[in-house]
Amino acid sequence: MTGVRAVAMLLVSVLLSGAGQTYLKLGLNRLTVEDKSGLLSFAREAAITWQVWVGLVLFAGSVGIWMLVLASNELSWGYPILGLSYVVVALSGWLVFGEQISINRALGIALVIVGAIMVGRS
Repeated sequence: MTGVRAVAMLLVSVLLSGAGQTYLKLGLNRLTVEDKSGLLSFAREAAITWQVWVGLVLFAGSVGIWMLVLASNELSWGYPILGLSYVVVALSGWLVFGEQISINRALGIALVIVGAIMVGRS
């Protein structure tokens, strides 16, 4: 798998990864201070939170697609494109959680996008 199909698969992997991270955050935000007081209580409560499970499943799907792309393409080509997941997660943080995107963060996001485009075209 090369070319346009590989890029499309990478973008699906990026979107699944970003969605997975968003669901993980949604689930972990539900935990109380007591739930976070120790490793065992944290693990127990996280394990019974449905959003955490959705996040893990989405992230696993992302990894599966990445493995398909990696099997037929150069690591040095595909991995930088996966950096677009940082962009998706930053946008998700802004849209879903109301997180602020500072000018420095926005410039960093722009650099990631430009870098991914440059690598994708190489």
